[in-house]
Amino acid sequence: DRTGRLWFGTIGGVSRFNGSTFDDFAIPASGVKDTSVRFTQRLAWSIYEDKQGNIWFGMDGDGVRRYDGKSFTTYTDNNGLCHINVRSITQDKSGNMWLGTSGGVSRFDGRSFKTFTVQDGLASNSIWTVIVDQAGNVWFGTGGGGASRYDGNTFVSFKETEGLTKKHVQSIMEDKSGRMWFGCSGGLFRFNGKSFINVTKNGPWK
Repeated sequence: DRTGRLWFGTIGGVSRFNGSTFDDFAIPASGVKDTSVRFTQRLAWSIYEDKQGNIWFGMDGDGVRRYDGKSFTTYTDNNGLCHINVRSITQDKSGNMWLGTSGGVSRFDGRSFKTFTVQDGLASNSIWTVIVDQAGNVWFGTGGGGASRYDGNTFVSFKETEGLTKKHVQSIMEDKSGRMWFGCSGGLFRFNGKSFINVTKNGPWK
């Protein structure tokens, strides 16, 4: 985080490292009664620090928490979150929080949630990763549907036709040149703005 501490989400809970020692960081239960999707109540799939310094925790079947340094605010489906299994969190240039879940994407403007699903053009409702690129587009890596890009108005999906031959996208990263990299189950792909290239251990890396 901005103070230099490292945060770790594990099956046993969340730990915080100050540079010399670890301490267990207790996250309160949300009160969600449906435990059918929960692997463990203490598992944080994702941890993200927003522009205001709040720490967000995407929980396994237990919604999302926002920690302001003193207290927690809990958000679940009762508050409008589209699904209580939150795998990825990011923030766009306007300050909106994007939450990738097992049931679609929720955008939070600080007051209310807006849900995006396949009905809106998302490639799949199973979201594994969400990032914002330099141009402000929001990218989504899905479990089984390839990748989607949202420009603020419409979704564009990328699959086999564009060269993304692996449908399960677990991670996305943008490099300094603006190229997008996609870590998939079964391979690594690079997007040059038009098409995807499968990158093996022998490249191409440039």
